[in-house]
Amino acid sequence: MSTLDLDISSTQPVFSYPFQNIPLELSNGNDNRLSAFTFTYNYRKQVVPNGDITGVGAATRCYYNDTILSVRLYSTNEGAGGNVTAPPNSTTTSSGVGIENWPYAVEYMETITEGPECFKYVNGQETERVSVAAGDGSCACSYRNYGLS
Repeated sequence: MSTLDLDISSTQPVFSYPFQNIPLELSNGNDNRLSAFTFTYNYRKQVVPNGDITGVGAATRCYYNDTILSVRLYSTNEGAGGNVTAPPNSTTTSSGVGIENWPYAVEYMETITEGPECFKYVNGQETERVSVAAGDGSCACSYRNYGLS
């Protein structure tokens, strides 16, 4: 892999990934079929549980402190055999910078390697810590926009 002079940022916390100025790397740059920009981002993922985890009906917020987002943005239409084309839409930010969908194959994986740290949430403030039962091990979710039928 080679480091480029390119960074990537999320303009809004899409899917709650609030990253700024992460360097992109180019992998397999001499193979159009596998050439991709990649990056990895570690962050503290916030989750608001759907149900009551306190036993007293208190609102809670939980954090997974060591969440890893690994992303691969294929750089040609041949990437991963994807043959994906994004919908033709774009927006412009208030600074005049254009934002467009990535037109090629994309895949990402989010990995959580430890249990959550949860707190009661009262009047817009986190208060006391809440104990939660969480299993050992890690959890991973992945997404890709190609090869699905």
